[in-house]
Amino acid sequence: MSKSTQESRLESQESKPAQSPKTSNQSSSNANNLFDAWENSISQYRQAIENFQLECVRSCKKMYNSSISAQQEFARKNGVSYPIPDATQKIISDSVESAEKLIQAQSRAVSESFATVTNNIKAINENTKPFAEVCNSVTDLWNPSWFERQ
Repeated sequence: MSKSTQESRLESQESKPAQSPKTSNQSSSNANNLFDAWENSISQYRQAIENFQLECVRSCKKMYNSSISAQQEFARKNGVSYPIPDATQKIISDSVESAEKLIQAQSRAVSESFATVTNNIKAINENTKPFAEVCNSVTDLWNPSWFERQ
């Protein structure tokens, strides 16, 4: 590179105002804005999931009722009137009862799992500051000026 090219680059760099790096407060504020937005989106997400699940349950219920109604209408129109045996009725009743208990147990297990994970996250958050203090103490020990004082 020629001397004049080097000089012109140096001059152009010197003439530009120095850009100040983002301060810690600006970065912290940006991070806080991110987390605030994230927290605000949680209720929208929860509501969307709840609406989806409820629509799925309602849809299954409608399909079930429509299917039973269609079968009953078909049997009535064709003169079929077979009583459901007691053993079959018991199997159906027991199956429905088992499914209800399964749904309740699953709901309890999921709720308890979320509660446990939430408590673990809270414990991590409570221990973050003491951990940072320990890290700072270790950093202080590695500081060369500490050795000079000894």
